[in-house]
Amino acid sequence: MHSYFYQFGSIPRFRGCWLGFGAPIWLTYLIMFVSIALAVTIVVLLALNLAKRRSLNKSDSEALRILDTRYASGEIDRETYETIKKDLR
Repeated sequence: MHSYFYQFGSIPRFRGCWLGFGAPIWLTYLIMFVSIALAVTIVVLLALNLAKRRSLNKSDSEALRILDTRYASGEIDRETYETIKKDLR
């Protein structure tokens, strides 16, 4: 009788159930699979968001560099420079 309830160490395990709560094993595996899939999805979305932000920051810094060059060469006046710089940030 002891080996029936305690097959793997001291965790009670009943046939078709996990810890005796009445949940079938397949449901336990389904919950585990959904949890792992959700975690992977969150990690992928965070990585894509970070890559997108880095790309935007790179283009912003390039736009500011072009703006500085145009201001330094005298193509635009100070008021226009400040307005555009404020819009870019």
